[in-house]
Amino acid sequence: MKAVLIDDEATNKRVKLAGNKVILIPENNDYDSIFLKRGKPEIILRKVVHVEYDIQ
Repeated sequence: MKAVLIDDEATNKRVKLAGNKVILIPENNDYDSIFLKRGKPEIILRKVVHVEYDIQ
């Protein structure tokens, strides 16, 4: 999973490259994938190494 900055928002998604497209795939099926064209000003910030959830 990668932390990706798109415009002014950051998101944690799996990154898949397909031709000239970048596909950001969510872990949560309630959300849709994000499709970007290569060259759009997105920035992959870093690899996510730990995610912690507080389930009550």
